[in-house]
Amino acid sequence: MWKIGSAMSEMWNYIKSFYLRYHAVFYVGIIAYLLRGGDGREDYFSSEKVVIYLLLFLTFVLFDYIIFYFSKKRSKSK
Repeated sequence: MWKIGSAMSEMWNYIKSFYLRYHAVFYVGIIAYLLRGGDGREDYFSSEKVVIYLLLFLTFVLFDYIIFYFSKKRSKSK
């Protein structure tokens, strides 16, 4: 049973390190798209792409919070 926990912990560390390495690129890309004006339409804020990019941005913020919370919780328990 401990092998499953060890594998899950290793997978979580891999996902966390990959995300933390590249999350700034995700943020810059999303913010650049939003500041650029989307795809140039007049009804910029009603386009579907803007909603998708805003949801992606909020997802990344939530994922940052989750990583921060669990890493802080884990460091307290050690």
